[in-house]
Amino acid sequence: MKKLLILLFCLSFLGMFTACESNYVSHQNVGKHVFQILQTLDTTSKETFRNHFLVFEQLQKMVSTVNEGDKLIPKIAEMSPEAYNSDIEKIYNLIKQDTEKHSIRWKEIEFVDYKYQTTRNRSMTLNFGTLFFKNQQQNFQIYIYWLTDLQVSGLLGLGGLQPIQ
Repeated sequence: MKKLLILLFCLSFLGMFTACESNYVSHQNVGKHVFQILQTLDTTSKETFRNHFLVFEQLQKMVSTVNEGDKLIPKIAEMSPEAYNSDIEKIYNLIKQDTEKHSIRWKEIEFVDYKYQTTRNRSMTLNFGTLFFKNQQQNFQIYIYWLTDLQVSGLLGLGGLQPIQ
């Protein structure tokens, strides 16, 4: 009986870690995670791209538990699902424009580095970082906004793609 209880406890404990890993990306791994998303941009549709971002309902739930002192929080709290999806579509379109402008072949990019800072407000942490990558002997950077709370982490913003001299 004791062995059965220990086995059930171990399986439950393992299940908790497996479930957490599927949703959660640690701060130091955000850059590599977003890099993998970028590698597929040559063939990614707007709808698939949107799926890489936090789901609007998750974002609203995260924001509802945070102090109002942060300037970003009231803007997110007042945002409609349509405005949120429109912002993601704008991000997609701007990246596609920059892709053509700089002749980037996303499947051929090489990871260089990811530098980030975090700011915390109660249970929510914003990871603001810069992803550095290389394509066709040219170095580039793109800014990443990643939001994390105790249960969910996900992409909030992406942009500012530019070559580095």
